[in-house]
Amino acid sequence: TTLTQRMNQLSDQPYKVERLQPQRIHLRTKRVKRCRSCRHILIKPEQKAQATRFKIKLVALNSIPKITITSLPKLILNQQTKIILKFSNPLYEEIIVDLALKDETTEYAKITLLAPHFNITPYNEVWEYEQDFITSKGRPLSITSAPKVDAGIYERRGNYTSVVIEITPLAEIDELKVTYVSKINDSNDNETSGTSGDAPAGDSSTTTETAPSDKQNTDKDDSTSSTSTTKSLSFWTVIGLGPV
Repeated sequence: TTLTQRMNQLSDQPYKVERLQPQRIHLRTKRVKRCRSCRHILIKPEQKAQATRFKIKLVALNSIPKITITSLPKLILNQQTKIILKFSNPLYEEIIVDLALKDETTEYAKITLLAPHFNITPYNEVWEYEQDFITSKGRPLSITSAPKVDAGIYERRGNYTSVVIEITPLAEIDELKVTYVSKINDSNDNETSGTSGDAPAGDSSTTTETAPSDKQNTDKDDSTSSTSTTKSLSFWTVIGLGPV
């Protein structure tokens, strides 16, 4: 491959032409694009060139945790290796993550999830400037009380949680891939008015439960009510771990 082709694919910078992936073409239009089936707005141009924010919340950007491989050692045949995955919470509410493998044992590897169920603390702008502030339930943690690798939780810091996955390669392959499904649950307690609003787009399921009022007599003119909203979405993830 040429240097330009490697720079366009910075994630792995392949040296073989067979490992090149299709690259997207940059959008050069200012027209609004809608989905043909649900008519949801996919692309809406910004009138002000200096504005960088998104007016429409996207599921993959605003709801799904960012997954990063923080530790990727060399994979050796028939030798157990621990991979550390970092899940970052982009929401301002605490979320619960459930992981499930498509196949625990394949012809290429045996995979074990040490922490299939864990929670991630809410996002806070302060943690971007105070990286040394470790929290657990809103309180700093000492080194002795930090989660251990044996429990499946490698680290909790700020708005992210790192978990451990054990992988034992069973055959030589050019690139070992791990496929699993993630289910995200988050609940938000807020007060909503009686006026109609826009429903969140991109969620697999949304459940709204109205909390009972402590007062027996309420005014009919009062249009506000306390609600608890639980959102749940699932998505498949494929992780490439390199050659064995």
